Amino acid sequence: AGLCRLVADAAKHGDKAAGEIFVSAAAELAEIIKAVRRTIGYGLEDMVPVSTAGGVFEAGDLILDPLRAALDLRGHYELLAPIYDSGTGAALYAMRLFAQPKQSPASEPFSDFDAPPSNFHF
Repeated sequence: AGLCRLVADAAKHGDKAAGEIFVSAAAELAEIIKAVRRTIGYGLEDMVPVSTAGGVFEAGDLILDPLRAALDLRGHYELLAPIYDSGTGAALYAMRLFAQPKQSPASEPFSDFDAPPSNFHF
């Protein structure tokens, strides 16, 4: 994450090599997203929600613009900011995976959640 901030700062100050790092990273992310789309079984015309979670997305348009271009969105992908911070998302995901009872001290802060909301994206 720290290195990403340094590269982002360099790119914002006109360093072309730093900018190319984001273009390359976006191309790799796009290939991963497309592979996941195929693996999950989305149809070619289905809208695929894509959460922009993670430190690299703190670079904003430096990563988002080339990612949009690499995905060739055409209405088939929707880039979404996470609904919750990473800690809350991880806790909700763990609760869902391991079906911890609500009486567990670890789940107490989330006792009003049965499961993540349907619009929750990991």
